[in-house]
Amino acid sequence: MTIRSWGSLSIALKFAALSIPPSRLCLRPGLLPVFGCPANQGSHLQRYFEPCEYSRESDRGARRWRRQFLRRGFHFLQPPRVRRSEAAFLAICLFSATEAAPRLYSQSLMTIDTFTVNPSGGVFVPTNLIQGSDGNLYATTLSLPTGSLELLRITHAGAITMNPVAPVTDCLAILEGLDGNLYGLSSKSQSLCQITPDGTSTSLPSLNQALIDNNISPGGVGSLPIQGSDGSFYAATYTKFITSVGVIGVIWKMTLSGDFTITSTFPSAKDEPFPYSVLLQGKDSNLYGTTTEILFDGGTVFKVTNAGTMTVLHTFTGPDGSYPSALVWASDGSLYGTTVLGGASNDGTFFKIDPTGAFSALYNFQSTPTSSLYGPTFVQGSDGNFYGLQSSGGANGDGALFRLTPAGDFSVAYDFTQSNKNPTALINGSDGKLYGITDNASQATGTLFQFTTGASPSAVPTIATGGVISADAFGAFTSVAPGSWIEIYGSNFASDTRGWQASDFTGINAPTSLDGTSVTIGGQKAFIDYISPGQVNALVPSTVAMGSQQLTVTSPSGTSTSATVTINAVEPGLLAPPNFNINGTQYVAAIFSDGTFALPAGAISGVSSRPAKPGDEIVLYGVGFGPVTPDIPAGQLAQQSNTLTDSLEVSVGGIPAKVDYDGLAYDYTGLYQINITVPEVAAGNQPVTFTVNGTAGTQTLAIAVGN
Repeated sequence: MTIRSWGSLSIALKFAALSIPPSRLCLRPGLLPVFGCPANQGSHLQRYFEPCEYSRESDRGARRWRRQFLRRGFHFLQPPRVRRSEAAFLAICLFSATEAAPRLYSQSLMTIDTFTVNPSGGVFVPTNLIQGSDGNLYATTLSLPTGSLELLRITHAGAITMNPVAPVTDCLAILEGLDGNLYGLSSKSQSLCQITPDGTSTSLPSLNQALIDNNISPGGVGSLPIQGSDGSFYAATYTKFITSVGVIGVIWKMTLSGDFTITSTFPSAKDEPFPYSVLLQGKDSNLYGTTTEILFDGGTVFKVTNAGTMTVLHTFTGPDGSYPSALVWASDGSLYGTTVLGGASNDGTFFKIDPTGAFSALYNFQSTPTSSLYGPTFVQGSDGNFYGLQSSGGANGDGALFRLTPAGDFSVAYDFTQSNKNPTALINGSDGKLYGITDNASQATGTLFQFTTGASPSAVPTIATGGVISADAFGAFTSVAPGSWIEIYGSNFASDTRGWQASDFTGINAPTSLDGTSVTIGGQKAFIDYISPGQVNALVPSTVAMGSQQLTVTSPSGTSTSATVTINAVEPGLLAPPNFNINGTQYVAAIFSDGTFALPAGAISGVSSRPAKPGDEIVLYGVGFGPVTPDIPAGQLAQQSNTLTDSLEVSVGGIPAKVDYDGLAYDYTGLYQINITVPEVAAGNQPVTFTVNGTAGTQTLAIAVGN
């Protein structure tokens, strides 16, 4: 993978997963074949590089394959009429585990880009991140070594542009205005600055003199202002120290024309608004915010009406939290937020408060949540849950992305690592995904990341363009065959993530729906193995008609617009996972009876392999090879020996190989097993080709052959 430095625009950007490989990989760590594992250890697919050992990833990510391939424990894949080795236990995945995060079932995080902080050429990590109404992400940063201001724009496709901003040079925290321009606060000139999406900047009427006139320290401007629905900018700050009353907190308002007004004054010094988060305008048009107290443990949540009337909704006392930070106006009409101190462990709390002041402390943190003056670090996701950041803690001590349900149930969604430690910003994108920034100052790097949450419970499924393919590790063809496994990619497919279970089966018949998510192809129900917000795995019905057919995904929220998929009588593909592409040669997954792969010896670290020799019998696996005799329809687990109805020819090095068995693998559905004897061919990498009833496979595959 290529990760582009933000200080070097000449390198192409490519999305790259941090903890989980790209979504269409198969046979990855956690979902790779395992051999020699006793049957009593076969309740989970094991890690390929740690045979027969339990792992969290296999427990979560591989569970959806267990029901298909291990429904009655580990099975010999050779049919009864073929001699079997008691050591040959096999667990294979057809698809990928896109949604299987290390500690939360349905989410995944990927790095979109990296920052390089280097005096000789790089950028400072941005202080905040926003999404514009055009769908693009925006941030500002300083380019090194010149110190010039740069506007970063990231499109949905991942393309990044970096435009110099002039003449303003320090507008480092931004928001989008109602007019589509970006606005920020210049710390040098104490003025609002305006930046157009192409990078042209303008200094708006200076705040400096207005702040001085109102006895407000220029250094005490406070948090990033927000733009209200009336077009004016609002912020909370505090006055200079006044002997008789101490420091007084205020809410100020400034129009684009420069009119400055103090709209509200806090009732006492004890309520001073040392700003710990930006103001929030609720759907009721009132302003909401939090204060902290320098001299007292506690803080407040307050409300300010359009008329400037201020009400303290709640005062924190310690056990319910202390030093409140971010507030979120949630979909249920209540405010939710976090504190950075207080609670049972003095590491902060998660709380709920409604506009009338009814308050509930819902969770006590064990590691302090992150807060920022310049933008949100706590948001409500498209799945209705709340997500926030912790700059330390997590499994690696490098920070965590956490998830909280509205009821206060806590889980870690992602553990940051040394390569992307110290998360500092988080926003909710219009595509339902979270975007954020990390700042690893000790290594002079930072990252921009994307995190996929569950689907919105009310969103209609959407199939991505080009989002229907056959099983990726078997060729990822855009055309499929009856009885073939397919992967469907998109959004809002389901609100949860799971594979089929024993209770989903009716006898030996696979389910056609999981938790209300189903797929139809040509008007017929497909069999559903796996659902998640962004991916569904399905088995094409045996009786679907040939030609162009319409495919839809239905969830409890509705049915997607149809996608067109081409159905061919056969669309054969052999198992050849990306892991087996070694030095540019894509090897087929050819397996000996003892579980060793037919690869060059030592080709993959930790993988038992040796070249095949003429006369060796090896086993291949495939999808899309067509009907079998006797007939076993798609969706039924194969319970008897069978053979392909159409003729199959396999060649190694251009020489036909003896096919010892071809048919559906026993107790599986949609998975074909092909046993061949290696013909007399020269040593080296030999091409593997095959045809089904005259239809040639299109994969370019090889097998390692020795003397």
